[in-house]
Amino acid sequence: MFPDSALKQQVCQLYLEEMEMRAIGRILGILHKTVSRWLVKVALAHRRPKLAPSSKSMNSALSSLKNPSVGSC
Repeated sequence: MFPDSALKQQVCQLYLEEMEMRAIGRILGILHKTVSRWLVKVALAHRRPKLAPSSKSMNSALSSLKNPSVGSC
């Protein structure tokens, strides 16, 4: 059985109200590890996606590793 989005929203709301994950789990009748997993998924979904490096910048980075300039750290 899959949880409904209302339950996940309730988890997020309780967490934002500074309730501990174990307490959220007890109140809603779910494992605290499930609470943690859902919160991590929400946090990752709201992160800005990282842009993939272009091939030009990748080649530049690789060439600088192969041929380090004098005085660079």
